[in-house]
Amino acid sequence: ILGELAISFYILADTFFIAQGIGDQGLTALNLAIPVFNLIYGIGLMFGMGSGIRLSILKIENKQEEINQLYTHVLLFGLGVGMIFMITSLLFSKNIAILLGANRTVLQDTNTYLKTIMLFTPAFIVNNALNGLVRNDHNPALATTAMIVASLMNVLLDYIFIFIFHMGMFGAVFATCLAPIIGISILSLHFITKKNTFHLTKLKFTPRILLRISQLGFSTMFIEVSTGLVVLLFNKLILNISGNIGVAAYGVVCNVWMVCIALFNGLAEGMQPLTSESYGQHNTHDLNTLRHWTLSIAVVLSIIIYTSIFFNAGSVTSLFNKNNSLTLTKLATEGFRIMFIGLFFAGLNIVLSTFFTSIENSKLASTIILLRGVVLIIPIAFILSHLGMIGIWSSLPLAELITTIIGLLYLRLKYLKE
Repeated sequence: ILGELAISFYILADTFFIAQGIGDQGLTALNLAIPVFNLIYGIGLMFGMGSGIRLSILKIENKQEEINQLYTHVLLFGLGVGMIFMITSLLFSKNIAILLGANRTVLQDTNTYLKTIMLFTPAFIVNNALNGLVRNDHNPALATTAMIVASLMNVLLDYIFIFIFHMGMFGAVFATCLAPIIGISILSLHFITKKNTFHLTKLKFTPRILLRISQLGFSTMFIEVSTGLVVLLFNKLILNISGNIGVAAYGVVCNVWMVCIALFNGLAEGMQPLTSESYGQHNTHDLNTLRHWTLSIAVVLSIIIYTSIFFNAGSVTSLFNKNNSLTLTKLATEGFRIMFIGLFFAGLNIVLSTFFTSIENSKLASTIILLRGVVLIIPIAFILSHLGMIGIWSSLPLAELITTIIGLLYLRLKYLKE
């Protein structure tokens, strides 16, 4: 949980410092570019979660050569995907910014953020992939340390680049891009410890390895990607309802939402190695216990977070409101109190999807993620947007609620059957 919270501060720190150093225009540009960051980060999570699950199972089966091939495939193909993003950035970043909805007012800042993030894609992917492997190689402390230190350095560099060196939007995104490089440096210490069980070896290209990693990591990736898709969709709808100030308000609410969601991602990722190990050992009792306690903790966290946000929505908004815009305050406060009802269901959905992924039921996990990320949220958002911003804020909680009902019904029927 601490590690995921630290990672989420990559964007929250950008949001805060951009709000203070650049203002509403910077917030709008940041929120327009966020979907691309979600895609990049999600691909890294796919490699990390998928390979981590496979590593846990292969270790139980004592298949050392397959473990080394797994690591080699993940590293090389992660770098390959990163190179594709780098080339795309150099050729088309401005076009992508325009497609995301950037107008003349925010185009330059949006393009700056996009181009820089995409140039550092290999670092983001390798950092997430390596973190998943190290965590599942019985070294979760180092994995968490890497995430926390990288995040703290991101916050420090944000302040230095924006307020001391006056580097504007480039300073904010450059600080974010240096964080995964710091994380990789710390994770590299794993290779000199006795806990390390994976090494680079001569590549024997096996598509099956990449396919299995992708299947197991898809649901985790889609959590991030679907978040980006929702941001993209909402940006387009809000621009027609409230303009740039509405997008800025949504950016504030959305980025705080991502920090809260990080709690549930961390909880689920903490459950994953234990669940995968119990699954590999055919230990049904521990599987049931892990699922029960993790879902229960998710409910408790939801109650604590929503209560805190509900009574402090105005204060939270003021942290990102440099110009003291009354419109921004009104829209964001309303958004916090309505949209954050969805936390009660989002936490359960994240835990359920990760649980099913951990026991190699990637189809069901993907179904849950697809429901909450695309299948439900898109039509609901379009329909409720006719009610204005209240409809926008209500879309996500409704989609999460329906997904939770479906997921829990399946879980109940499945275990009653067993």
